[in-house]
Amino acid sequence: MAGGPPVAIMDKLPVTQLRLTREMIDNFKSAIESSKDERPLQKLFEEHPQVLVNSLIGPHTVWVFERPRLPTPTGGLRIPDFMICDWTSIGPKWTIVELESPREKRANKAALSAKLNHAIEQIVDYRSYLSKYAQLTRDAGFPGMHLPNEAVIVIGRRSEMISETNGERLAAMRQQKVEVATYDRLLEQCEKVFSVQEANKASLEKLLLDRPMQARD
Repeated sequence: MAGGPPVAIMDKLPVTQLRLTREMIDNFKSAIESSKDERPLQKLFEEHPQVLVNSLIGPHTVWVFERPRLPTPTGGLRIPDFMICDWTSIGPKWTIVELESPREKRANKAALSAKLNHAIEQIVDYRSYLSKYAQLTRDAGFPGMHLPNEAVIVIGRRSEMISETNGERLAAMRQQKVEVATYDRLLEQCEKVFSVQEANKASLEKLLLDRPMQARD
């Protein structure tokens, strides 16, 4: 499984991550502010997967599968919101992404919210499926999807007040490789990547302008 990444997975080419635009980020911010549920965010990430990837993964060779149809022996399907394949030096590393509404809360006063707990149960179900039906996913064209994977649940806004106890519960989930992230956190990461992208672009343009004329020919 180690070695260089394939050209394509399931006929899908990898995402060119560092091609964020200001328009993409502005549309992402607008969707967070105006969406009543997660569906507009799902659509935005499907149209511009680099927004999702840059906010979660980092600059590797990455494939984004929106609502992949994962078969079961009985003819049914498992359909996560997204599966991201990050091809590292040791092979594929998969991340399950579940989206909830930016208006949903991560917790209430007493415990984590029902919506977040439901998303956690979905992650457990997907992981159980991937472990149990490794051959099915391989046959379907998804290399290494059965291996231990990361998971990210995107829900709510940073402005939500979280008690110390609930904060500890959220932090403890990282031990099970489940990260709970707000949409504001993803937006902030996209802004950082875009700033680096623009700074590198400006540096390159300055370098070219500063070169002697004969070196440019």
